Amino acid sequence: MHELRQSHCPIGALMWSAISSNRAIAEVEAELFPAVFLENVSDPRLMCQIASETGAAIGGTLFSDSLTKENGEAPSYIEMVRHNVSTIVSACGLTRTGRKQGN
Repeated sequence: MHELRQSHCPIGALMWSAISSNRAIAEVEAELFPAVFLENVSDPRLMCQIASETGAAIGGTLFSDSLTKENGEAPSYIEMVRHNVSTIVSACGLTRTGRKQGN
């Protein structure tokens, strides 16, 4: 059984695994997640569709299964984790329209 898992971040950082787009859209709408994330090794079209249909912002790109070249954003495992945490924390202040809260 495939499922949608939500992290403890209040923005609902989502991890996707072989889930139908209809179920994903329904989950994002039901939970009012302000942001969804792209993955550096995945096709962004599904997440862009989910964002478009739900009003959630694209919170950024997370690195998962690969690192960047030495001069990139995630040249080592530690830098990958730093990048991902920074990206998620930055998205925590987004509204469902993609604007920072308070603006």
